[in-house]
Amino acid sequence: MSLWDQALRGTTLVRPNVLLGLSGLVVSNNHNNNNNHHSNKQQQRQQQQQHGLVISSCSSTFVAEAVAVAAILARGVDRSGRVGRRGPGKKLAVQAAAARTAAAADAAAAVAAAAIKSSPPAAVLEERRYNTWDGESYTFQELRRWGDRVNWSEAELEEHWRLRCTALVFPDGDAGSTAPQVEAWRKVWTFRSMTHMLTEKDAARVHAISGAAYTLLGAAYLLDTAVHDIAALYGVEWQRHVSHEAALAAMLLGALNAASGLQPKLLARPSEDLPKVLGFGENGNLKSGGFLNASVFYFILTYQGLRALPSFPTFLVMDTVVGAVSIAAVLHQAFLLNAWVTKGSMHRVDALLVPAMFNLPVSVHLLLQGQAWVEQLASQYPSFPEVFFTANFALAWSLSMVTFALSLYERRVISIEVRGMLMLGLPMLVFAVIPLHGAVLGMDMATMLTLVSATASSSEGKRSPYLMLLLLRVCC
Repeated sequence: MSLWDQALRGTTLVRPNVLLGLSGLVVSNNHNNNNNHHSNKQQQRQQQQQHGLVISSCSSTFVAEAVAVAAILARGVDRSGRVGRRGPGKKLAVQAAAARTAAAADAAAAVAAAAIKSSPPAAVLEERRYNTWDGESYTFQELRRWGDRVNWSEAELEEHWRLRCTALVFPDGDAGSTAPQVEAWRKVWTFRSMTHMLTEKDAARVHAISGAAYTLLGAAYLLDTAVHDIAALYGVEWQRHVSHEAALAAMLLGALNAASGLQPKLLARPSEDLPKVLGFGENGNLKSGGFLNASVFYFILTYQGLRALPSFPTFLVMDTVVGAVSIAAVLHQAFLLNAWVTKGSMHRVDALLVPAMFNLPVSVHLLLQGQAWVEQLASQYPSFPEVFFTANFALAWSLSMVTFALSLYERRVISIEVRGMLMLGLPMLVFAVIPLHGAVLGMDMATMLTLVSATASSSEGKRSPYLMLLLLRVCC
């Protein structure tokens, strides 16, 4: 136990004149502080710091005096006041000295307690905490300067330090000291290098290169289209910078990316057969099944977008096959989502909405009507081929970006929070291009939703009842 701790407990043997002199000094300082009670806070804090320095400078004197008094008590005091080993007044002198030192120790304890109460310990002053009000970290002294700006009292400042300033976490290494909130924020927005997306299983890096080129060129086309349409709505002329041919080139790059993603080494383990790769069976690979489903849907959307163009070759018309495959792909996607629910990785509500089912109107029209449906819409709306091409291009690109976000998360390049933002935000942002482009080119909104021309609906008296029943059946 240190001498300072003993002084606080009233057990240290210290010469009375030193303690009383120190007490007088402290009382005098306190008296001066009371007279200057209405002075500014900075002066009070300087006095408290000086007060603490006085106490610290006298601590070495306490040690020396305690040693001296201990020597006196050990050797004894004679009647003449001289120190000796066997003085006749030894017993009385010891009792008197003990009484005086006990009283002085009590006074020293009170003085020291007051000093410690008025001045926080050095450990407290050097501690750094996270201020939840402004997101910065402070020591207590720095927080005092922060509190001066709002004219806080000492009590308010201490309450804020105790209740609203959280302790810091000190990780190992060079990470330094960070608050839990800051650490959690960093985990969300920390990105690893994109080199983690490269793998030796990708032959000649064709999947990575084609994906990067398709992403950039497709984003440029969609952005150019959106800016052109907004300018047209406000009566401002905008020169298109990305041509229709560039969009066709982007589609080819996307097809190459989707096809190269089906490489056996990238898609599944060597021991897995085709049913497991598709996600079927008890131990089916749901991840590879989902990627394969997305790749198939990319080709479906690409075909549908090109199908409405007047320049589409007639020998490539495969409406019946593509329509049947698209319906099978919707059912496969519903199966995969329910399998994720069974594994506990997805909530039942999330699996109720199958995104691919929104492609059912196009698939059903191509399956049942084919070329007649395309010609009917093109005759009534001359801009239908361009709007339909842009809509399918936007859907295919957003599908590719959702798949890319999943791949980034699987390689631990992004966090799960960023993955969710990308999967939700990008499709919503890209989908806005479709009605915007249709509004500029004069497409009827009801026709865009049902893909049934107004002439056909008026002659029949209703809009595709079989289509509405099919959609209701899928939703239920």
